Amino acid sequence: MTGTWSAGANLATARMELGGGGNSQDAICMGGMDGSYDDTAKTEEYNGTAWSSGGDVSIVRIEFVGRGNSTDAIVMGGLDTNDYQPTLETEKYNGTTWSSGPNLASKRQRPAGGGNSSNGICMGGHLMDENQEQSYLVTTEELNGTAWGAGGDLGTEVYHTVSGGNSSDAFCTGDLEDFITTQEYNGTAWGTGGNLGVGREGAAGGGNSTDAICTAGMIWSPYGATKKTEVYNGTAWANGGDLLTGRYQLAGGGSSSNAICMGGLNSQGITVLSATEVYSEGSSAIVIPVFMSQYIRRWN
Repeated sequence: MTGTWSAGANLATARMELGGGGNSQDAICMGGMDGSYDDTAKTEEYNGTAWSSGGDVSIVRIEFVGRGNSTDAIVMGGLDTNDYQPTLETEKYNGTTWSSGPNLASKRQRPAGGGNSSNGICMGGHLMDENQEQSYLVTTEELNGTAWGAGGDLGTEVYHTVSGGNSSDAFCTGDLEDFITTQEYNGTAWGTGGNLGVGREGAAGGGNSTDAICTAGMIWSPYGATKKTEVYNGTAWANGGDLLTGRYQLAGGGSSSNAICMGGLNSQGITVLSATEVYSEGSSAIVIPVFMSQYIRRWN
């Protein structure tokens, strides 16, 4: 079944490089850079109809991962814009205000992650040193609500990628070569899943190791932001419905049947977007066996 994207309510603050999660009825976005390319602390909550203001994040950051929904969310890692240095600090959201969470063990920029304030996961990412040399991380950390603990290492490095799930069931897409590899987590170890059909960077999505969605992002041939969506069943990725607006460096969340995406940069990399789109699964056709169709013809 191929789903359909439709327009949702616009964000109050257009933004890119933001964090976010949830689905078409209950979502959140936080942080990022606004239409003037200024860093923002603003949080917005979505109820399926409109966005409303939530509490500001305490630490304004970029290159972070933020997940959850309008009543229970988390932000992890990234660069603190006070000094533009990587941070270990996390924050958790209760639907009204952000508060300090337990520190990560490792600093990371553009990590992958998922979950919420009581059951989270953070993996991969990279670090840039004072000589602008990058190192990539394969470590995973799991949050039990009180502290982060070590999880299993990724099979390959990832950063700026689509991810979702929690400490016992997670996934991430992309790698440093072609951005198509999928990895699945069972709470102990990472394994390899089916490859994405279209490699992409700066995409959005969500879900877990058996039910996931990946949409938008920057592709290289032809170069630009894509509208393409793919959905995952735990084994293989299949084509989903196209977005109305191609974009990258956006946020989103949900599953293969119920998803949301918001914000980002347009295909030309010039305009910061406020547009929201929501995704729902299409209805299946009713297949009538041949022997039944004979009786139907007689009845008619």
